[in-house]
Amino acid sequence: MRLILVLIISVSLGELAYTYNPKLGVNPILFLFIILGALPYVALLIRSSYFRKEIKCWVENNNIKVLDVQNNNLFKGKLRWRVSDIQDVFLLKGCDAEYWVACGTWFLGSFKCGLKVYKESNGHLKVVASL
Repeated sequence: MRLILVLIISVSLGELAYTYNPKLGVNPILFLFIILGALPYVALLIRSSYFRKEIKCWVENNNIKVLDVQNNNLFKGKLRWRVSDIQDVFLLKGCDAEYWVACGTWFLGSFKCGLKVYKESNGHLKVVASL
């Protein structure tokens, strides 16, 4: 879904640039598509360790005992319809509950350094922290 939106935005802005300066050709479309479409995937790989450190700090500050941490990049689990394909998703299995952490934002992915923590209780997810 996000990739289609990026394509539409790139083509629209590229056509607008072409209208004002025809010498540019289709280069702005390709440039914008690469910047908005492909670079967030690269940033996802680079920023994964940063998000792990932030999650560890949040866990320590909230005195949560975590038994297992899983990175769910391909399978987003319970956050499938809440996150985009360029967001990092972690599953924290604690003694009392499971926590799902969405890293970054829906459109910018890992370029934005935000964390949204969901706690699973009774099969439902509730936002417990937004950093």
